[in-house]
Amino acid sequence: MQKDAQKYGISILGLKSDSILPLGNYVATVAYLEILVKNYTKDQHMLTITDLKAEDKMNYAAAEKVCSPEVRKMIADNIDNSAGTTAYFKLMYLI
Repeated sequence: MQKDAQKYGISILGLKSDSILPLGNYVATVAYLEILVKNYTKDQHMLTITDLKAEDKMNYAAAEKVCSPEVRKMIADNIDNSAGTTAYFKLMYLI
């Protein structure tokens, strides 16, 4: 993952919980990450609430964790209508 991908991570993490990022017929939202952090243990997703804060624009580790295959799978498996969010994170991961 390069610096450009980190910028994409910051852009979605900068959204409020109730905000959405339209992606064609789908949406991406940071709310799904918050659901993971609040409802599942850290050993399942490796995220912390500070990983979801966009204030630290140089937090490469947080951007890397957010778009990891494990986090994408947890979102897809546990949250309905999350295709836009998982697609956004997959693109971020591939950049």
